[in-house]
Amino acid sequence: MARKNRRMQFVSDALVQQIVEGRKTASVVALDKVDVAEDEYNDALVVGQLYDVYDSGLVRRATIRITASVMTIRPRFTRSVKCVV
Repeated sequence: MARKNRRMQFVSDALVQQIVEGRKTASVVALDKVDVAEDEYNDALVVGQLYDVYDSGLVRRATIRITASVMTIRPRFTRSVKCVV
């Protein structure tokens, strides 16, 4: 059976905790990393999709939906990804 939600992790458990508490609602990702599935726990980002957020111990801590993607020219050609918990 295929899994329902995509998966993602963040660089620290502190960021995951901010998501759980509703204090983190946006991230910035380099354009060349947005549509890339890095590994089993980091699927490519797609607006409208649900993602289970995992901590460093691979425990699911939250489910979020990517709600928007905004490209900015500076700095370093990044894309801001907004989500809701």
